[in-house]
Amino acid sequence: MKLKRVILYVLTLILFFNLPYKIFGQNRAFTKDDIRILESKGLIIRERPDTWKTKEGLIISGYDFDGKTRLEHIMKHAVDVKGKNRHGVFTVEYENIIILMDELWISIKKGELLPSHDGARRVYVYDTKKKIGYLGGREGQKQGFPSLKKVRLVLEGKTPRVVTFYPVK
Repeated sequence: MKLKRVILYVLTLILFFNLPYKIFGQNRAFTKDDIRILESKGLIIRERPDTWKTKEGLIISGYDFDGKTRLEHIMKHAVDVKGKNRHGVFTVEYENIIILMDELWISIKKGELLPSHDGARRVYVYDTKKKIGYLGGREGQKQGFPSLKKVRLVLEGKTPRVVTFYPVK
């Protein structure tokens, strides 16, 4: 009887304080309503049906291999994909993903961060020094979903077009 009460108490705490979200991040897919919210907050500006510009001037345009817009592709990293071997998953809200991307872009423009790979695509890895995600997928599950503090930003072209942005080890 006492064990049932403890279990009920723990479940109540989890649901009341929304702990799964706080620990594991988003628990739902990114939607068109989420895009409208980001636009209404001025975090992104729609330039074309598949193109947005962030406050700091990063361009998020085009589609990935799955036919998702680049914005949808980035936000796929807010939910774990258990079938993948490794998957960096954000635990911050959608708007904070855009804000973090812009903060990184500011550091790049100031020359404070150099690319780890420089070619047709430039790859930047930035240590945020705070937990912004976890390692998901099969490998993440094996390792107990370790916390991640770094992000990878991949840009291409003269205009800073975002290819992808996600947490890394």
